[in-house]
Formats: sequence, C-alpha cells, structure tokens
Amino acid sequence: MGKNDYTLPEILMPGSLLQLLHWGYAEASATDNVVEHEHDYWQCNWVISGGCDFYAGKECFTLKKGDMIFLPPHIKHKLIYYRKFLSLTFKYRTNLSMINEPLFVKSSKASMGIISAAEILVKTAFPKKMVGVKTGIAIDDEAHYQHLIEYLIAGTINFLLLKNNPLPEP
Repeated sequence: MGKNDYTLPEILMPGSLLQLLHWGYAEASATDNVVEHEHDYWQCNWVISGGCDFYAGKECFTLKKGDMIFLPPHIKHKLIYYRKFLSLTFKYRTNLSMINEPLFVKSSKASMGIISAAEILVKTAFPKKMVGVKTGIAIDDEAHYQHLIEYLIAGTINFLLLKNNPLPEP
C-alpha cells in the first residue's frame, strides 16, 4: 500500500453503517421516571436541556445539556428526572462490535455542535408533520430522510472510538 492508501477501520461492519428504527424528543419533568427496561437495539440520547440520572447497569450517568450517551442493546436502564428534561433520542441497529458498555460524552463545544446539527437535520430534512412530536416516530422502511442522521450518529461513534473520547474543541 502507498502512503496515501488507507482502509476503513473495522469499527463498523461493511454495508449499512446503521439503521435508524425510531427517533424523537424525549421530554420529561421532575415528576416523570422511566422504569428499568432493556431492548435489543441501540439507543442514544443527546441532551438539549435539563437533566436526569441515567442508570445503565450498575452505573449512573448524570446527564445535562450537551451530554451524549450511547447505550448498547440488552443493558438494563432507567431514567430519574430531577428537573425538566429534553433530548433527542435515536434508536437504531448497527453492527458495532467494539462497544458493550455505555459510551458517555460530557458536554463540550463539539458535542453541542453535533446536537445542534442533529436538531437542524430533524427540523429541515425530516417530514414536517413529525418534527416536534414528543412521543417519537418509527422509521418507515421505504423512507430515506433518516440517512443523514444515520451517518451523523455513525460518524460521531467512529470519531469517539478512534480518538478515544472526549470530542475535541472545534
């Protein structure tokens, strides 16, 4: 191989990087809680405002504005809200093989930029009737608008893994 040749890191398997299954705004107040549960797909929450305690397995992550958490499948988790909370939440399938525990990213200019980009993509590329729906939206198998978010999520995960966290300042 020449000095300018490279191969894609084996973090994500060839083919589709990930498939978005569900997206929406997770909104809650101090009186709300999400009971412990698990699922067979990935979940990430990108916090827009407020805060909560996100219990995943035996760990507790205090989420606040600008934080991001990526949760692999089959990890029991629950959320305890202590003030008004709003995040973008994405649920997806992927062939990630390197992560089997939660990936937590503390708020930074870079994470805030990624969250802002996701909000802009949701508001401009996703069907208008779905934007702002707080209960979340399932993705139609025939749709294509979600690919921008799929690449943003996959790129963010790859960047975090390759750079060993945290996100650098832009």
